[in-house]
Amino acid sequence: PEESLLAGITRQNLGLAYWLMGDEEAASRVLSEPAETNGAHQHVALLLSASNLAELYMLRGQLSQAARWYRRILSRLEQVDSAVYPMIAGTTYAELGHLEYEWNHLDTAESHFRTALALSREGIGLKALARAYIGLMKVHLARGEFDTVHQLLRQLEDRVQEVSMGLPRMLVPLWRVQYWLARGDMGRVSAWIEETLPVFDDPHPMANIHLPFLKVTLARALLAVGQVDTADRILAQLRADPRCVRQTDLCLYLFILQALVYQARGDIPAALKQLELALSTGEKERYIRIFVDEGPAVAGLLLRLVDQLRQRDPAPLSPSPAYLQGLLDAFGVQADLPPAPIPAPDGLFVEPLTEREQEILQLLAAGLSNDEIAERLVIARSTLKTHLKNIYGKLDAHSRLEAVARAKELSLL
Repeated sequence: PEESLLAGITRQNLGLAYWLMGDEEAASRVLSEPAETNGAHQHVALLLSASNLAELYMLRGQLSQAARWYRRILSRLEQVDSAVYPMIAGTTYAELGHLEYEWNHLDTAESHFRTALALSREGIGLKALARAYIGLMKVHLARGEFDTVHQLLRQLEDRVQEVSMGLPRMLVPLWRVQYWLARGDMGRVSAWIEETLPVFDDPHPMANIHLPFLKVTLARALLAVGQVDTADRILAQLRADPRCVRQTDLCLYLFILQALVYQARGDIPAALKQLELALSTGEKERYIRIFVDEGPAVAGLLLRLVDQLRQRDPAPLSPSPAYLQGLLDAFGVQADLPPAPIPAPDGLFVEPLTEREQEILQLLAAGLSNDEIAERLVIARSTLKTHLKNIYGKLDAHSRLEAVARAKELSLL
């Protein structure tokens, strides 16, 4: 079983490496195929392959698919050897907890996280251990239980020191900042910014799959202390990272935080447009907490947007009244919702994309850079820029992120 476990972890790392390089096809192939192993260990290999595939679905923002695969794994765990059970079960419960948390099922999420932590005594993987601690901190932070969050943070710090956990060692300071932001401890937040900004104020994409979230935390902290222009610069660096098109949660963070930048500058129409793009992107998979966790400022923008949508004729297809109601309930606010829209005929929008424009749109959604698209299609960069201008115009978009979000809203992707 240990050999099967090692093979599964190796394939996971290889698949995520392909993902980082933008080769989603190779990532899907590597993560979905079980490692070659003998019959005795084939079941472990299949479950590890399923876990890898579920993680890829989470990266893509296909939360329902990810949950389906994780629940399938849980239903087959009784056949797993006791030597590898804690590793597979712990990872599965921790990741299911994060999915339930995003859907605002806090009690279910907490139960999954605590199950994952209980498995730590039997050999849960270090990544799953950190994910379970972080998940529990999110749950208790959502409930305003700051003392419990502080205790969990201290426990995670102790575990990190015990086992020299690399990735969690990087995540602990980020959660310390989240805790300070929630408590309004802006002195410590400002000190962290002063220490961190010179290191990570870099326009080049970061190789590690988790490091973009450091920039998200940095932008959030900068907004909290009123450094709006610097926050905007950090967000611009993130927008230039091709992963932000492929990874739904990063895309949503960008839209939401950019909305808060515009709000801080007094440009409410621009802020509402960014929020609407975020809602259209998040609705299909029912993202909830990613909005709510940004606090009252987003709730205020949401109320303004609901009022604006109520006055539109015809009512927009997305965000739907049902999704808006779920968000309002999670924020604990009330508003009169817009009427249910009358669906338009399939494929109806302002102006159809040409075959070449559709091809370019697919490559944008895959996260390719302009140079890579031009090379793939064997066209000049100037020609590509003309196509992009036409695509943006037809989709009423001003960036590749907006174009991809609008295309998904129109079912073009």
